Amino acid sequence: MCDNVLVKEELIEIPNEWAGNCFGCSTKNEHGLKLRVLLSDNGCVSYTKVSEKFCGFDGIVHGGIIATLLDEIAAWTLVVHIKKLCVTQEAKIKYFKPVFVNKTIIVEGKIKELSDRSVKTIAYVKNLDGTILAESESSWIIPELQLLAKLTGKDVDAIKEMYNKFMKPIEGFKNKSVLGGN
Repeated sequence: MCDNVLVKEELIEIPNEWAGNCFGCSTKNEHGLKLRVLLSDNGCVSYTKVSEKFCGFDGIVHGGIIATLLDEIAAWTLVVHIKKLCVTQEAKIKYFKPVFVNKTIIVEGKIKELSDRSVKTIAYVKNLDGTILAESESSWIIPELQLLAKLTGKDVDAIKEMYNKFMKPIEGFKNKSVLGGN
């Protein structure tokens, strides 16, 4: 589990009403990262510490966990700024320096490109001095709820209910779009 740290008090935490068991953000997943996501000027950010139980080599965060952090912050950036659930299509990850366990890190996501059916994001893991430790450029599809139902094996009405419950507090959330709108 991550020890979530709110380092910048001026950033506002985004409401999280996700009913599922997401490893990255669900408050209900006892084995998950439980990321708390904050609105930044041009995307989303999370300040967190990763526990040693998520290491690869002793003392260093496992690369798969770093990939999860990058994917999760990109997904939240899309949810908040385009008000849609998206599905990762492709991610290219670069690991530059070790990410150490039990040290506060910054996980940041931004939108690079947006079209009607797809989005491209960039996400970073940084240390507190701003050094980039890892980065991901990813492509996302914007599926209809029917496709989400098919992918998850759930009824469309159940997906709609979960989507509406999750999105309602976010839709009311005041923010500046990373693409210049409100």
